[in-house]
Amino acid sequence: MPYNEPPLAIDDVNSGVINNTVSGNVLVNDSDPNGNTITASLVTSPAVGSVILTGNGTYTYTPPTGFVGNIVFTYQVCDNGVPGPLCDTANVFISIIDPALGNDAPVAANDQGVTLTDVPVSGNLLNNDYDPDGDNLTVNTTPVTTPTNG
Repeated sequence: MPYNEPPLAIDDVNSGVINNTVSGNVLVNDSDPNGNTITASLVTSPAVGSVILTGNGTYTYTPPTGFVGNIVFTYQVCDNGVPGPLCDTANVFISIIDPALGNDAPVAANDQGVTLTDVPVSGNLLNNDYDPDGDNLTVNTTPVTTPTNG
């Protein structure tokens, strides 16, 4: 019987405009190394506003009327492996902006990858990053910090 490894939950970022809900799916960038089915559940609610998170990863955040600022909520991803379930946690960072206030800096979240020895890792570095103003983002391919391995 293969060994069950825990799923990998990666932080998510999103943005919205004042007096509007924000929706997304936390499982888009999460994975299970064994290919097991993963489900999401809410661990910690945001300090302001409310969030509804379903098992399939979809969420809707509703900010208070007039709220502009940043919130975070924590979710858990669990697999259905044997033995199990095994779980991991991550955060969702949401910025609510008022476009009348001008240009805001983009928000970048850390990226992680899992692979076997001698198997390359690929992915999109911008999948979990966003610009609160909706501007297009680009990646500078000159590393700020070189990788520890590879």
